[in-house]
Amino acid sequence: MQGGVLALETGVRLLVEAGFPIEDAALEVERIRAAASSSAPTPANSTEEKEEGAQAA
Repeated sequence: MQGGVLALETGVRLLVEAGFPIEDAALEVERIRAAASSSAPTPANSTEEKEEGAQAA
């Protein structure tokens, strides 16, 4: 699934409704956003990775 198809809040709400053990949906959304922002590549990192990949080819 591509990003932007389903709102994060909607996805978490659907998981709660399906019976997943999520006690605080708002806190879960905050955790997901924090994890996503800390693992997102920075422009400098993505450029370096592309250059390294080009050298290996």
